Amino acid sequence: MSTLDIVFLSMVGFGIISYVINRNFNHPHWRFVVAFLILMLLTSLVAFATTLWFDIRNNLFVFHIYTPLEYTALSMLYVSTLETKKIKNVIMASIPAFIVLCVVFALFIQPVTSNNAVMVIVESMLIIVWSLLFIRETITLQKQSTLLRFPMFWISVGLMFYFAGAQVIDGLLNYLMIESMDLARKVYRLMYVFRFALMALLIIGAYCGMLFKEKPWET
Repeated sequence: MSTLDIVFLSMVGFGIISYVINRNFNHPHWRFVVAFLILMLLTSLVAFATTLWFDIRNNLFVFHIYTPLEYTALSMLYVSTLETKKIKNVIMASIPAFIVLCVVFALFIQPVTSNNAVMVIVESMLIIVWSLLFIRETITLQKQSTLLRFPMFWISVGLMFYFAGAQVIDGLLNYLMIESMDLARKVYRLMYVFRFALMALLIIGAYCGMLFKEKPWET
């Protein structure tokens, strides 16, 4: 486990604590953010454990399990916060469809011994769309007078940035692994930029009410 991994997992742990502490803010999103962060933390620890403790060199099967679970948690995040019923129904319908697609790809196209790049790209595209639709709905319906004090704004921006990076890097990774494993490792390290940005924005989302306090003239 590298220093970058330790820093990232520490940020994930702090993020979990932050959202658990702020659960009384009466926002429906917090439990799904916590589920997403716990899932991310456990998956990382299991991936490291399979390599370090059980001497399993190829731990990519862990991420084949992680991807549909991650998509489910994040989709439910938007189902719980969106108000437009049609969009919520589409997102709900996409969850079982995505899980089935993950199984099909794992069995016939990208087996559990390979990087599940295609499903990560599909997931990334969907989460970016849900995030954009949420921000559009928030602005259109004027759900919040100040976006900076709205936790889901920071969460959505963080998810969009993170999955934009995942979409590009995972799209290249399988090809690079064939051409040069050394180059693939270097490109994969770029994901830390997106991971750290995601965690920073999620943590800001937990404390945005305190960081961007309402001004007297805004009351």
